[in-house]
Amino acid sequence: MTNDPFPLVHRQLLADFWLGDPQPLRFLEPLWSVLRAAVAGSGAQLLAERVHQFQPDGFTGVILLAQSHVSVHTWVEQHLLLLDVQSCGDMRPEQIVERLRAYLLPERVTLRSFERGV
Repeated sequence: MTNDPFPLVHRQLLADFWLGDPQPLRFLEPLWSVLRAAVAGSGAQLLAERVHQFQPDGFTGVILLAQSHVSVHTWVEQHLLLLDVQSCGDMRPEQIVERLRAYLLPERVTLRSFERGV
């Protein structure tokens, strides 16, 4: 047992989603709404968000959380969505990944998880 005055577990979850059909990656909606609902379902507190729709398609966005952040970047031409969830406390970042997996139905997902600040 340690005497660490800051016992929070800081986690970073990185997910790469490769889709057969890149259509869901082209425009912000409805994917951004799915992501916002996933964040709410993970136990996180959304503080702010910023997104940018590229032309002709693709977008990038960040959700600032009380627990840290979520970022999403899409590459339509590569059929790829990259998700980064940085979290601490009781937040359940895996739920965000699972909600996006259920919506996007990717052909392949690579998932990496790191404990930070330990």
